[in-house]
Amino acid sequence: MNMKRLRARMVLTPDGPIENAAVITKAEHIVAVGSFGDLASVQVEKEIDLGEQLLLPGLINAHCHLEYTIIGRSIAKTNCFTQWIQNLNSLKRFCTDEDYLAATRVGLVELSRWGVTSVLNIASHSVPLPNFPPSSPRVWWFFELMDIRSHICVEALLDTMAALLRGRSAWIGGVGLAPHAPYTVSVALYRHVKLCAERYMVPVSTHLAETSEELEMFRDGSGPLFEFLQGLGRNMLDCRKKSPVVLLLEEKLVPPGAILVHMNYLEEADWAAVHNHQGFCVVHCPKTHAYFGRERFHFDRFRWRGITTCLGTDSLASNNSLNLFEEMQLFLHEYPYVTEQEVLNMVTVYPAKAIGQAHRIGKVAPGALADLIAIPYAGGQADACAAIINHRRPITWRMVHGSLSTDQ
Repeated sequence: MNMKRLRARMVLTPDGPIENAAVITKAEHIVAVGSFGDLASVQVEKEIDLGEQLLLPGLINAHCHLEYTIIGRSIAKTNCFTQWIQNLNSLKRFCTDEDYLAATRVGLVELSRWGVTSVLNIASHSVPLPNFPPSSPRVWWFFELMDIRSHICVEALLDTMAALLRGRSAWIGGVGLAPHAPYTVSVALYRHVKLCAERYMVPVSTHLAETSEELEMFRDGSGPLFEFLQGLGRNMLDCRKKSPVVLLLEEKLVPPGAILVHMNYLEEADWAAVHNHQGFCVVHCPKTHAYFGRERFHFDRFRWRGITTCLGTDSLASNNSLNLFEEMQLFLHEYPYVTEQEVLNMVTVYPAKAIGQAHRIGKVAPGALADLIAIPYAGGQADACAAIINHRRPITWRMVHGSLSTDQ
């Protein structure tokens, strides 16, 4: 039966917080949520009394590059995005597949430490081995694709995707596709990815409008990114025509529901394209945004158009931690008029929906997977979301897929 009863001072549910509450889990699922009095008579195999704790859904990191966890801290800081790419590439030349796998393991430990139970991870190298501990975060492996220097055959892409989907029962997450960005991915490859995603119903994530250098490259056919990629032999005929946002959206190069990461530099023509081609979500990485000293993120304009914003950490190549609590805190500092509940949704409900998992993760409710974390709590119902946003200590109790882990 493998049923557990978790008791806590408060449980945060989709309908609001419940005081003196209990959650019943069976194997990897939540089967009941309610007041302790209502669930005290349910027969279980194990009782876990968390005491003065707030039980909430595990956090979901909507954008991360775990493979840079080790090398990222070695990158020299620069305000030039193209130079940053070159610095990163120079370090990557010395890394092996074993290095990337080790970095991913270290990154997963760091994510767990800060309450993440699911991560949308961009993987640009060999397929990671899904043999991580049961209490590690569930990972959606978004396999990064580029074709600056070599052609990618659509038939091979489809075959690879089919093989991954056949084998994904070996881990508790899922798979997706990540065409890197318009400056490294051809129109043809974007179309191949869209075809593959629609055939196999997998999510797609792409970097878009991340930097002013990207806009300068496409709009003006100039700038450091233009010169760098031209030097690599990229075909630059798509430059001096339209912005990368207009290119992707008006040409319908990404499927409905695509996850567009960053979306920092948009012109008025871009907003017209956004208005005409909605149905996607945006991922904002506040600390990476600050690292590069970028212009203010257009949260209000996306929100006004009904486009949801999720939060991610990006990587340690542009961040000093993988801490989603810090990302929420910085976001709320920049946008103090946004409610704590909406900010919490950006790391739970919204990213779950973005990968088609709204019924399974990002909430404490019957039928959802038992991905839970707990934080110390002594407040009332009105203070629950604020307490979560302002939490500043590592998470010492977590449950992933029904598997319990505690750090003392």
